[in-house]
Amino acid sequence: MKDTQFDLEKATEIKARSQKYHDAVRALDEAKAKREQQGFAAMYTAMGMAGGYHELGKPGRIVVAARTFCILFAFAAPNLILLRHLMS
Repeated sequence: MKDTQFDLEKATEIKARSQKYHDAVRALDEAKAKREQQGFAAMYTAMGMAGGYHELGKPGRIVVAARTFCILFAFAAPNLILLRHLMS
């Protein structure tokens, strides 16, 4: 008769395993969603910076100014260092 009786402990164990399974699946889905969100954020950042790469708009002007500053500094710094060394 034991075979046909409802086993409360077994049903509780199955329910607990089922809950653990659903929790694990939800955690995996949340991790996947977080990775996707990080990917979208990276792409939107790259798209926002595209104007700088193509020298369009305000980002483009900033890129041109920064590049000009770096070039001028690269040419001026050695001369200034040499003059400082010779003057001392």
